[in-house]
Formats: sequence, structure tokens, C-alpha cells
Amino acid sequence: MSVEPIEIEQQQLNDVSGQTVNLTQSNAARVDADQVALTQSAVRVIDADAVELNRSIAQMVEAETARLSGSALLGARTETLAVEQSVLGLVRTTDATVADSVVLMLAGDEIQAANVNAFFVYAGNAEGEVKAVLDWRGAAVIGAVAGVVLFLLSLLGRSRRA
Repeated sequence: MSVEPIEIEQQQLNDVSGQTVNLTQSNAARVDADQVALTQSAVRVIDADAVELNRSIAQMVEAETARLSGSALLGARTETLAVEQSVLGLVRTTDATVADSVVLMLAGDEIQAANVNAFFVYAGNAEGEVKAVLDWRGAAVIGAVAGVVLFLLSLLGRSRRA
């Protein structure tokens, strides 16, 4: 007995649930399913076994497996992550393959990367090319500027009290 996939096109929805959910040019607040596929769509929260985003946006994804292509993801917890030409926010995964993408923070046990610009990567084992957006020199400059600004603000606060 097979269950027909839920196909949604050009709609705005609150909650969607089913075994297989496919959204095309749609948006939803929450999707709960075994398999979710988004094409040119946006979803606030996805809870699924397998998620595929193609030119789509998701705020939070919890999944065993997630695949992104030309998409953006604000936060995620996955076992396996495959990303190509996408933007990632805060992601925790066990095994990740990331290519031609930008990452704010990625934490994983095994990470393979190719042409990735990252602000912060924490990996048990990482292979490939990751370019740090912020290196030690940039961090030192930011720290020095923050110190000067805080010092000047403390002087300003003292002069007002006097």
C-alpha cells in the first residue's frame, strides 16, 4: 500500500503533514513529514527524515538527511548534510559535505569542504578547502577597536558624573 505524495504549488499554508510533502513556489509555517522537497519555496520549521531544498529557504530543519542546492538555511540539526551553492547559518551535523557555499557556523564530526567561506567551523575531522572569513588578524583588529570604543565610552560616562 503506497501513500500518494502531497503536492502543493503556489500556496501559503500554516501546517502541512504527510508521508511525502512536495512544495513548489509555496510557503508554510511548519512541515512534518517523512520526506520533504522544496522548490522555490520557504518554510519556517521542517521536521522530517529526509529534506531536499532546491532554490528555497528554511528557518529551522531537523532531519536525518538534508540536501541543499542554491538554498539558504538559518539553523539545522542533521545526521547527514549535503550542500552546494548555498548559505548556512547555524548547523550541527554528524557528517557534512559542503561545496561552493557560505557558512556562519558549522559543527560536525566529519566535514568535507570545497570552496567554502566560513566564519566558524568546528569539526572532529575536516578535509578540503575552507576559507576563514575572519582570521586571527581580523579578530585582533575587532578586539582592539572594541577595546578603544569601550574605553572611550567609560571616559564619557565618568565625565558626565563629575
